[in-house]
Amino acid sequence: MENLKRENTPFSLKCLEAMEKNSMLSMKLALKMLRDALNLDYRGCLKNEINVALNKIQDSEFDLGV
Repeated sequence: MENLKRENTPFSLKCLEAMEKNSMLSMKLALKMLRDALNLDYRGCLKNEINVALNKIQDSEFDLGV
């Protein structure tokens, strides 16, 4: 997000505006999962998705988010 702020173009500002509407935790999690996926095959990506979903469901704050 800092890089987008420094770029200061219409496109970067539009991206920032869209990102500000999202949950910061969700974006951080998605970025981590994308980075991890670089080293995984398809099956590994699916396992990663399942593990993240199961862990988030078991989170004590899950009910608040839903």
